[in-house]
Amino acid sequence: MGLNIRSNVSFTSLGTELLNKSSDDLEKDYEEVTLKLFHLLADLELYRKEWSSYCDSNLDSYEDDDFCPTLNKVIKKISNKVSSYTHIQSVIRNCLAKRSFEELDND
Repeated sequence: MGLNIRSNVSFTSLGTELLNKSSDDLEKDYEEVTLKLFHLLADLELYRKEWSSYCDSNLDSYEDDDFCPTLNKVIKKISNKVSSYTHIQSVIRNCLAKRSFEELDND
């Protein structure tokens, strides 16, 4: 099960969608994939800020509770996933740019 958030996109489904696309499909669906990715990253950043703020403001009252330390681990994992998806986005962009350049070169 992937991490589902308000954008109704999960990491798992978006990752699978990207991996299963041919370069032609990626080029055709680039705007849709990029938009999904943009919404996902925006949601994740919002949640990260909300969670960080909650844990920072409740640090003293939850000393015996392991909720915030656990949450901080989750936030770190999310940050790593955001980096991965940002990287995927740049790879797609670079592939499409290279492909466009090669097509221009062949004309």
